Amino acid sequence: MSLENFERGRIYGYIENNPGTYYTEIMKNLGIGNGTLSHHLYMLEKMNMIKSRQEGFMHRAFYMTSMQYPDKEQIRFTKLQSEIINLIRENNGISEKEIILKLGEKQQTINYNLKMLQRKNIITLEQKGRETYCYINE
Repeated sequence: MSLENFERGRIYGYIENNPGTYYTEIMKNLGIGNGTLSHHLYMLEKMNMIKSRQEGFMHRAFYMTSMQYPDKEQIRFTKLQSEIINLIRENNGISEKEIILKLGEKQQTINYNLKMLQRKNIITLEQKGRETYCYINE
């Protein structure tokens, strides 16, 4: 089991320091391309140095093999999702249009993230006419 490859060593070190990190976090924070990252993660798992599990709908979390998986799947939010949650918390009943204006994001991006937060039971979406209103679930 060797980490002679520089990129593989960086990836291994990142996972060691950030257990439960997601694929996209590794890619973004280390500036590694999709194909390269995929290859090295595959090799690290094959060498039994790391392990991974599916968490949520779209995320694979990576851990050291020496580490026990957390009993419960972690609910973590992207920076945008955190901004949306804070905005709804401060303005309970805010419309989707207002969120789009305040955050300066595309309608599709906000809509997608609102639906993800609704699926995780963090918020409730209520349709009134053509407008969608957002409420925090405490």
